[in-house]
Amino acid sequence: MPKNIIVKKRITKMLEEKPMTTGQIYTAIHNYRNKKGRQVKNGFLTTNQLQMVLSGNFAKAGFDDGARQTIWRNR
Repeated sequence: MPKNIIVKKRITKMLEEKPMTTGQIYTAIHNYRNKKGRQVKNGFLTTNQLQMVLSGNFAKAGFDDGARQTIWRNR
């Protein structure tokens, strides 16, 4: 399964709870653990790759002036 599809599914699950900034999504993806508690190695994206995935598949909910990052939500 391509890593962008895996990442989209993970982000969709995270954004169902509440909108998050780009930085929060980035750290959550890199700290993601599977059901057994192991660190997941597939699905790592750079910030530019993450931005491309977010802009094409999710909606902007606003802008956080303190962190200077975009807030994202599910469409």
